Amino acid sequence: MRDALAMPIVAGLTFLTLMQLLGVVVAGRLVDRAGLAGAAAEPVVRGWLLRLPALLAWFLLMLALVRGALQVLAFHDPGTPLDTELMRIVLTEGSWGTGWMLETAGAFVLLALSWLLAARPAQQRTAITILVIVIVLAEAGMGHGADALWTPAPLGRLVHATHLLGAGVWLGTLLVMALAVFPALVATEARAVLAGVLTGFSPWARLGAALLVVSGGAATWTYTGSLLELPQVAWGQLLLAKLLVLLPILGLGWYNWRVLTPRLVAGDAPAMRTLRRAALVEVLLAVAVIAITAAMVHQALPVDG
Repeated sequence: MRDALAMPIVAGLTFLTLMQLLGVVVAGRLVDRAGLAGAAAEPVVRGWLLRLPALLAWFLLMLALVRGALQVLAFHDPGTPLDTELMRIVLTEGSWGTGWMLETAGAFVLLALSWLLAARPAQQRTAITILVIVIVLAEAGMGHGADALWTPAPLGRLVHATHLLGAGVWLGTLLVMALAVFPALVATEARAVLAGVLTGFSPWARLGAALLVVSGGAATWTYTGSLLELPQVAWGQLLLAKLLVLLPILGLGWYNWRVLTPRLVAGDAPAMRTLRRAALVEVLLAVAVIAITAAMVHQALPVDG
């Protein structure tokens, strides 16, 4: 049972880490444009945004190594010595092996560049963006995106990569801001900066949500023989649960956009505390969505019977 749970847990943590790496990039651009320079919260926010990439890259590398070990163990007969040939085949061949090698190498390079470019935030963000896109494409080849259902074959990887990129732009940025940006701005009562960050985040959130909906719809259409069959299979049940959790996130996002942001722009102090509570709820729901998504990756598809 523990072995069956370990891989989805590691996959979920990998998704979460990649999303936050994208979130660091978007959050960095948002605070730059919101007038953070000279604000009392600037040292704290900048400190977080400079440290997070290396920490997340290190965690991603550790997850990749653990994931490789779990994949080898999944094909290993208990009670027999580990076969180096088996390890080579699992970790270097096929769609999963190729994706794992790219992801592991990408995480290592990302870790190195995060440290080397720590004093140059703009260049660091560019490097993170390029490497995360490469890693996300590799990740897309380690699950259902590599299934033979997709024609042409690269389409599946593109759809799954788009899904993860959309989640990162929207929910990953929200996670980073809830951790590294909102607390410092609320504590120093930097209402103007906070309003600027939220105003700038709205288009990114809508873009991320649109990417999620379009890619998720394409995947559901491909993987489902009939929508009526969804409640009858584990993959479909998880999809319905994911949609149920996404609905309140969308509702809170709309509330932040249409209600809280105008109040902050108008100088309403209580709106800052309300925002922090709303962001916390959104973060918890986002983590639930990631957990459900990780579980879906390891379930049989409805079209597979």
